[in-house]
Amino acid sequence: MTPDGMTRLASPYTVRDTIDRIASAASASGMSIFARIDHASAAADVGLPMRPAELLIFGSACVATPIMQVAPTAALDLPLKALAWQDEDGATWLGFNNLVWIANRHFLDDEQDMVDTMAVGLFRVMHEAICTRDHAGTAEADLCACEPEVVMLTVPAAVRPIIEQKVPVS
Repeated sequence: MTPDGMTRLASPYTVRDTIDRIASAASASGMSIFARIDHASAAADVGLPMRPAELLIFGSACVATPIMQVAPTAALDLPLKALAWQDEDGATWLGFNNLVWIANRHFLDDEQDMVDTMAVGLFRVMHEAICTRDHAGTAEADLCACEPEVVMLTVPAAVRPIIEQKVPVS
């Protein structure tokens, strides 16, 4: 079961590799990495067992700050966060907050352009994290045909037409 306001995707990579891929894609797109938290390691430090789970906090101050200026409470959900975890069957999952949910939560109806800009950035980062094709050194990532229906699940339905217009996905 996926919590309200969260997008959950299966990752073909390990927890560590999934977070590494998000961090790499975010950095490559000009976003800052603010923190990486290894929950399983912290649990082990106090003698408690926990399956692998890592949280990455990342984003762009030039995109998020105007949103927080309009709605200071949005700072509860920004910068962006991505959680990768291993379930009881050994599968890796990737979860992150839905941007439309964040916008609705903080009454950002008049800030749709800023939310859309953030959604495009998040789409690109999550695409890089779950894509199994090697796009190194090419512009192919912007035109990737790898599992587009899965990739498009990373953005809310309301934003999909904007993504399809700005980032063609066949």
